[in-house]
Amino acid sequence: MKSELRSWLVSADFRKVLDAASGSNSAIGALINLTYSDDALLRWRAIDAVGRCAKHLVPERSGVFKKYLRRLFWMMTDESGSIAPHAPEVIGEIVRSDPDAFSEFVPLALSLMNLEPEDRPMFLSGILYALGRIGEASPGAVQAGVKGMEACLSEADSQVRAMAVWCLGRTGQGDILLRRPELRRDGGRAQIYLEESLQDTTVAELYETTLRVTG
Repeated sequence: MKSELRSWLVSADFRKVLDAASGSNSAIGALINLTYSDDALLRWRAIDAVGRCAKHLVPERSGVFKKYLRRLFWMMTDESGSIAPHAPEVIGEIVRSDPDAFSEFVPLALSLMNLEPEDRPMFLSGILYALGRIGEASPGAVQAGVKGMEACLSEADSQVRAMAVWCLGRTGQGDILLRRPELRRDGGRAQIYLEESLQDTTVAELYETTLRVTG
């Protein structure tokens, strides 16, 4: 199953991935395992695929996805013994698929902004992605995290600054970005997953694009 899923993700054949997940819960677990891949594009397509599967399957399998959500939060703790560095992104995709069905997990996702300092570098970019994805579907659900998102605009890591820009744009906080015109000169490099591909960009480029989209 895992090798077949890998092949379909390489070719971006999400229909076959969905068909496999429709017939077997184990396909979801295999997709989550693929988010550990060293191949960044494969990893992001696996994250994307989990979200697509959740959107398609939640009406009859919400319990299955809740089980995976609990495990993903657990896998972000030292107690788990096996850290999942991209757990936040997967969490965001699943919760976004149906914010009402997974409303109990939204406060937990928001609480990730308060990770211990030693854990933040590994997860922060992914947490911002998760909140941005949830916020696209339900902006009010992540309102409590806006101050934390804004604070990330000043982080040293340019990937985090870029994701903070993206996250604020996706959650309807374009007014905050307008108050930070210095970001137009931020040449820090970043990558973002869009339209099934990874794109190289800068904080400044993403800032301008986000403001155009948010109007």
